Amino acid sequence: MKTSDYQQSLSINSADKEIFESLTSRIPEWWTEKFEGSAKKVSEKFTVHFGGTLKTMLIEEAAPNKKVVWRCIDAYIDVNEFENKKEWIGTKIIWEIVPDSPNTKLNLTHEGLTSDFECYSVCIKGWDFFLQSLFELLVNGKGMPNKN
Repeated sequence: MKTSDYQQSLSINSADKEIFESLTSRIPEWWTEKFEGSAKKVSEKFTVHFGGTLKTMLIEEAAPNKKVVWRCIDAYIDVNEFENKKEWIGTKIIWEIVPDSPNTKLNLTHEGLTSDFECYSVCIKGWDFFLQSLFELLVNGKGMPNKN
């Protein structure tokens, strides 16, 4: 049975330009400090590390101050209990930035991340935490990125 993709929204007292910059130039400040590559333009690639877990993303869309789309092209989830350690490959992370006066709304859809995934409960807890980290970066100037 097909279940819904993971989705979450934030209402942020921050300009669309600042949110876009956080998704393209400031990823190590809210997601993980172990960041390689670039996420500023279409066709660029970056890799993030969380201990032994890694994800490599290809930038598919980067519409300034409106939308960013990453496609996972490589992944390894370092959890012993998981049989499929590459589940994220082929999924898309879609960030939509929408004016919502007086704030800005950030919609996240992780297309392909459904409850059918072995990593679902771990991954949604991770997304919830790192969305809060992104919120903290934008509102208070300091995120809570992974440090190992």
